[in-house]
Amino acid sequence: MTLTIGTEAFRNLLIASDSEDLAQQLSRAYQWGRRALEGGVSLLDILSVHTSSITSLLGADAAQPVTAEEIARISAITQEAIAPFEMAYRGYQEANRALIASNENLEAVITARTVELTRINGHLTQQLALKDGFVAAVSHELRTPLTSVLGFAEELDLQWPKLADGDRRDLLGAVVDQARELSMLVEDLLVAARIDRDSLHILNEPVSVATLFGKLISTFDKTLSTKIEWHPGSAVVIADALRVRQIVRNLVMNAVRHGGPQIQVSATPTLDEQVTIEVADSGDPIPEDERELIFESFYASQRVQGLAPSVGLGLAISRRLAQMMGGELTYRHHQGWGTFSLTLPNGAGVLETPPPH
Repeated sequence: MTLTIGTEAFRNLLIASDSEDLAQQLSRAYQWGRRALEGGVSLLDILSVHTSSITSLLGADAAQPVTAEEIARISAITQEAIAPFEMAYRGYQEANRALIASNENLEAVITARTVELTRINGHLTQQLALKDGFVAAVSHELRTPLTSVLGFAEELDLQWPKLADGDRRDLLGAVVDQARELSMLVEDLLVAARIDRDSLHILNEPVSVATLFGKLISTFDKTLSTKIEWHPGSAVVIADALRVRQIVRNLVMNAVRHGGPQIQVSATPTLDEQVTIEVADSGDPIPEDERELIFESFYASQRVQGLAPSVGLGLAISRRLAQMMGGELTYRHHQGWGTFSLTLPNGAGVLETPPPH
């Protein structure tokens, strides 16, 4: 029947998955309502027909008594007239239950979406706060080397005739150190921007780790007072030489600023066709709850109390670069050593003679 069909369609509509578009649900509900109305009119037509049949039976010959056959016929007509109304009633009951279930389902969906929106809003608020801190940290870290460079340069300009050669070299060395710090910071900022725009090109090729370390050793030996132990071995990786140097440089500077007095850098092939480059220091461990957060942009761990906050990009950029080269960057602390492990594809056998870089 029309009403039964409409009721069933509405029931199926209401218990549909919450992914159903609400506008479509309302449209279908409207269509069902029209069908139900048409079904009600049909029921009245049916009742009218059956009533006419009963009347014709009873009024055929009032002088003659009603026979058993006529009574049975009247009973059958009555049952036939009542049946559609019973089906309609059951349909309305089913529709009512479906409406209740739909309301409960909608309430659950709204609650779930409210929780999700609250979580997203909290995350956005946190990111906004981190970016505010990032702007402050960038301003501080840019200003510090620039102020130093300017101060040392002015001192050299004003006092050059009076300064001994050793003093001149010391001041020039300080200018170079601060300019290098500034260059490293700007490079990290530029790489971060290019990663965000998906415009950073990675050139993976066989690279000798000893060659990579050689350039870093010469740079750090001239600029750092901290003694660093280097153990490059003979490993070869498939990677972008420039980006590997950037990662190792960031890890070493992180150890110098936040780690202990002993720093070791090594490279070891593993059994799973990888090479692990490790930068370890003897300082205090990073708290357990921060060991993944430190790889998020703008996050700066306060491992060393009283130390000015950093920009919080170096480790995030380093992990992203590692992943773009088919590797990974992780942290662990074991037996008094905090270790950052950079894994890269092993290039042994691909590169027989390390080329100059």
